[in-house]
Amino acid sequence: GKVTAVKAGTANIVAKVNGERYTCVVTVKEKVAVKDFVITFEGNELIDGNYISSYVGNKCQFAVTDISPSNASIKTGKFTSGNKSVLTINSKGLATMKSAGTAKVTATVDGVTKTFEVVVSEPKNTNLVPSLDYPKDYKEEGAKYGEYVKINEKAKGYEYFIYSGEEVLPLKISTSDGFSITYKVLDEEIIAAEWGEWKEDNKCDLELKLKPLKEGTAIVEVYDTEDESVRVYIVVHVLRAGNTVLSLETTDEDGLLDDGWSLVIDTQLETTRKLRLTTDKGEAVVCKIQNKEIVSSKWGKWNKKGARALTLTGLKPGSTLVTVYDKNNPSLSQSFYVVVE
Repeated sequence: GKVTAVKAGTANIVAKVNGERYTCVVTVKEKVAVKDFVITFEGNELIDGNYISSYVGNKCQFAVTDISPSNASIKTGKFTSGNKSVLTINSKGLATMKSAGTAKVTATVDGVTKTFEVVVSEPKNTNLVPSLDYPKDYKEEGAKYGEYVKINEKAKGYEYFIYSGEEVLPLKISTSDGFSITYKVLDEEIIAAEWGEWKEDNKCDLELKLKPLKEGTAIVEVYDTEDESVRVYIVVHVLRAGNTVLSLETTDEDGLLDDGWSLVIDTQLETTRKLRLTTDKGEAVVCKIQNKEIVSSKWGKWNKKGARALTLTGLKPGSTLVTVYDKNNPSLSQSFYVVVE
């Protein structure tokens, strides 16, 4: 049956079923009415009658806290919007800004109400577009134009590459307003960032300098502090710096090899010739053989002086071009012919 509390006290409720007797003790307490409470907006306390500014498309969290007295019978509240075309808000206080305008939001706890206004405006910055800000004649440095990358369904991302050791990756952030833009580096061990010089004559193009610190991948978020839905993700890959020195020499009397020289493998005397490669940074060096039916190659281990052995083996008579180059800096290369007799 239905039990209705009438006044404070204790009552026994007895039920009989098939000759069995069941007893339930019910305690009724005096209701403690709510006298006051606090409204928070994104964790910050609001004063009754205050107003909040936001932008179309934003979602904001309101909450009821610090209900007093602490032993009040009602522990939760609810929110309502006075203008649902401007702002909607659910029972948990999550508000969605629908259109520009003003909406009164009321919080109610046990009959106690507080009201505040939310002023919703169109966002000032409707988009953020990064691009490389190198001079027009910039061609041979490490960074290159990135490809469009989708970080997730709601955000656009842009991807860039730079070699460690370069001074900066200069980006231009194009905006529709220019104000209230900031950034956050998610991997500060890999990339450091700072704004460039503010240009009074062009406030909508912001210079963002990204300095590589070590190899790896970092993400930089650029967003509008007044409307965080306006946001762009920039992915920066810091690559190992390429070698600046690359030389080849034979381990016999021939000495240094120059571009275009021929190296002879006389299979009647020997089937292999050994070369010594020397670089300033090591690693990332590739040997490319034009005709692998004539010659094969095998690398030795790097030593502490940045040198390693390259063994060439003659497979059958003929000649082929061999190129040794740094894959991170392909312009640093050395080519020569190998003649197998």
